[in-house]
Amino acid sequence: MILKRWRFFLVALLAAWMVDFLFWRKTPGISLLIWVSLLLIGGIYLAISEKKHIASWSWVLLAAALLPAGMTFWREEPLTQTVNFLYAIGLVIVLTTTLLSGYWARFRAVDYLKSGFQLVFAAFARPLELFSKNTSEEQAGEEDEGLKIGFRRAIPILRGLLIAIPIIAVLATLLSSADLIFSERLQEFFKFFDLQRLGEYVFRFIYILVLAYLFAGVYIFAIHPKKETQASDFQTSWVKPFLGWTETIVVLVCVDILFALFVFVQFHYFFGGQANITLSGFTYAEYARRGFNELLLVALISLVLYLGLGSVTRMKQRYEKLTFSILSGFLIALVIVMLASAFQRLLLYENAYGFTRFRTYPHVFMVWLAVLLGFLLVLEIIKKRSFAMPAILVAGLGFSLSLGFINVDALVVRQNVQRAVAGDELDSQYLSQLSSDAVPVMASIFQQTGLPQPIRDTLGVELACRVEEINENPVTAWQSFHLSRHTASLTLASLDDQLAAYPVEIEGGIWSVRAGGATRQCPSTVRSSMN
Repeated sequence: MILKRWRFFLVALLAAWMVDFLFWRKTPGISLLIWVSLLLIGGIYLAISEKKHIASWSWVLLAAALLPAGMTFWREEPLTQTVNFLYAIGLVIVLTTTLLSGYWARFRAVDYLKSGFQLVFAAFARPLELFSKNTSEEQAGEEDEGLKIGFRRAIPILRGLLIAIPIIAVLATLLSSADLIFSERLQEFFKFFDLQRLGEYVFRFIYILVLAYLFAGVYIFAIHPKKETQASDFQTSWVKPFLGWTETIVVLVCVDILFALFVFVQFHYFFGGQANITLSGFTYAEYARRGFNELLLVALISLVLYLGLGSVTRMKQRYEKLTFSILSGFLIALVIVMLASAFQRLLLYENAYGFTRFRTYPHVFMVWLAVLLGFLLVLEIIKKRSFAMPAILVAGLGFSLSLGFINVDALVVRQNVQRAVAGDELDSQYLSQLSSDAVPVMASIFQQTGLPQPIRDTLGVELACRVEEINENPVTAWQSFHLSRHTASLTLASLDDQLAAYPVEIEGGIWSVRAGGATRQCPSTVRSSMN
């Protein structure tokens, strides 16, 4: 039974309005971290006001949800922001479904899906409970009395506002005449009430109300679940096993043999060195470029195969379970070796053709996929295979956070500059596509003594162009404040004296810099986050 209905409505309305206030026509910045924090604080407040106990493991998940949300404020690289944004929202959803029980660590994949569908249904259906009459007479009397008290307190405030409005109008007019800057700020404030934007205001008002309705349902689902959330019974499968043990063993043996043969070839050719590869008619770069995506896909299919067979196979006798564990453990071990091969292939490809974001992402992903497989191997050995989903959840969080800690764009700059020092070309066009995460590293390398002049000039041109972009398109909304962009601005400001040697000239709408005895255009691709 909901004790404080209006609190649910007001907290949900605040959460919905904050979506508009923080994100409407705003460049992403600190806004997601603030919104997720307020969303969680609102849930804690409602749980306490409803006299509900939040489970200990839910506090762990709550803290975990703030980590990827904070990462979106720390790093600006697109995939890092996207993955951490989705993971933060995903963890909040999981937290919502298990707030009072804390059983998220004892859920299987089907439990996550089931609770997710229940949450969606509750978001649409359960807000109606805020307007129902299904309450005790005592509670209804308390609510009515609370509304009367609130109304009596609001009347003097409204009277005070009516008296203050004409006084404020006169004083504001006088102050505007006395100070032109204040007058300009006041005019900007009243632009918000521009009647020409009435359609926009109506749209925003409607979607705020819709979001408030849905958020109310989410809060009610979390704090007043229809039935108590139960931990999964890991002794029984979520689907009735229908596949015979013999069929499963045949499948595992065949796959293990195939993978063992492939790994043998990898050791003989790939791990054996460049000579073995060239003798087979391939160049090192050609061999590295072929098959990386296929190996990664094989690893993912193997993961699904292992989890699927473990769920649908009938295994009653001890020797049946032991045989399955041995063969599936061997499968996982072989897949880890294959991932090492894929990792090495990609590294060779990068050394041959340079480093990019899309060649760095799989590196990080493969490491965490290998870690996940290692977790699953341990769980299989200790006969805790049912904890696979929590392991996947932890590995996914590790992947999303690792992208930020590694700083993908900074890594790309460092590796490509090293290749340029060794004699390869430094792609200035690609440097311009990197986020502000790369600026401190570019500035640090730019200031190094002994750096070849062509590389210094390339970095100097890029840094000078970014200074001009920041000056031309400053970010004014505090909701868009971003730690990476702020750090980049401070770094560039500290290079004023050194970047004076790279003046930016604008002619015919084209920005160019004079460097190394030649005129170099600022790359046409400009980071949208600098706009």
